[in-house]
Amino acid sequence: LFLVVTLVSTLSGIFLTKTIVWHIGILNWARRVEYLVPFFVGYEVIKKKEDLEYFVKILMISVFFVFIVGVGQKYLGWPIITTQNLEYAKGLALKYSLNGHLISTFAGHYDLASFLVLVLPIAFPFSFLVSDKKQKIMFFIAYLTGLWLLANSASRISIVSYWFSAGLSLVLIRKWKMIPFMFIISLLIFSSSPNLLARYM
Repeated sequence: LFLVVTLVSTLSGIFLTKTIVWHIGILNWARRVEYLVPFFVGYEVIKKKEDLEYFVKILMISVFFVFIVGVGQKYLGWPIITTQNLEYAKGLALKYSLNGHLISTFAGHYDLASFLVLVLPIAFPFSFLVSDKKQKIMFFIAYLTGLWLLANSASRISIVSYWFSAGLSLVLIRKWKMIPFMFIISLLIFSSSPNLLARYM
């Protein structure tokens, strides 16, 4: 249904209102197909609980690698390549600026924040759900590094989304008492981020 509606919208833009160039419209619609592919891959691949645990661990490891890139951007002068606007999309290698925000390479800070909004509500509850102590530590480290990245992306609406989704995930696993703890940890990390505070002031 989603693909049909977006295709009809694309075709109407091409033929009826003539507001989009046909090949750009088709490529834009093809991106919608691309967005759905991981869902079907996940549906076919994840057949048992162990499969889900494996992919969640891989997701947490990816957060840690993104954290390394974020630290490199902010403190080590690693290049930032983004496509946020036409000028940046020419392939310029940028550097992190004071009170700037971390970005997801080839995208932007909102893309990084959106990724974290999806991951953090998984990381924090899993640190309670798993029984192995090493895994608990791994999930909690992924949670803390993800919070640091979210604070340095300086996306305020994503922070509100994170609070809501992380709180909801704790309600769903019946860990209501951990909600204040989650708020306190995140507030401590957010308040220590000068670029986030600068965007509020």
